Formats: sequence, structure tokens, C-alpha cells
Amino acid sequence: AQLYLEYFNKALAQSDIDKINDILKLATRLHFSFVACNNACTEHLSILHMCYDLAGVLHTHALQHKSEGAMTQVRFWTEQLKKTVMTRYGNLGENLENVRALMKHSKLVLRRKDGWYSVNDKFI
Repeated sequence: AQLYLEYFNKALAQSDIDKINDILKLATRLHFSFVACNNACTEHLSILHMCYDLAGVLHTHALQHKSEGAMTQVRFWTEQLKKTVMTRYGNLGENLENVRALMKHSKLVLRRKDGWYSVNDKFI
């Protein structure tokens, strides 16, 4: 998983909209692999946050070019993130406000450089 994350981060540093779509397709395959074997692991959560962000970029691009269909991807990745957070954190995941807070926290920790050091609560 670490190899994929390094690849994704390097590819996204120099990407256009077609490359973003290709990366999202590849990450989607990896997501379904994680769902089958280790749904709530840290690596899967990180990939889900990335997919959600990429779907958002594609949605913004679609709005600017008057295309359709990208909002469906945003909803899909939101739901996948929600399910994984609820699975990972158990009872904390039963309350929607807790789920939102956990999603924001895990995104900050996992997808931002030095994210671990920028949060008060040191958990993933």
C-alpha cells in the first residue's frame, strides 16, 4: 500500500484532469481490494480520502465545463468514507457528527504533510 501511496502522490504532483481520472480509476481498484480483505486499515482510509478529493476535483472540472456525472462520484466516495470510519471506530461512528469529526481528523492526519504534528489528539 505504501508503494501505491507514493506513486499516487508523485503522479498527482504533475497531473492534468485526464491523469486525475486515471489515478482515481487505479485507486478505485485498490479500494475494492481493501474492502475485500482489510476494510478499516489506515492505508485504506488514506486512499479513501484521496479518492474523495479527486472526485471533488473532477466534479469542479465538470461544473466548469458543464458536464454531468461527477457528483455521483463525490457521493459514492463520501459514503465509502463514512462506512469505513463507522467500521474502524465502532461506537464513535454511530453519531453522524462524530463521523464528520473523525473524517476531518483522519484526512488531516493522513493526507497532509506533517498532519500528525498539527493535531492535538494523536490517534488515527
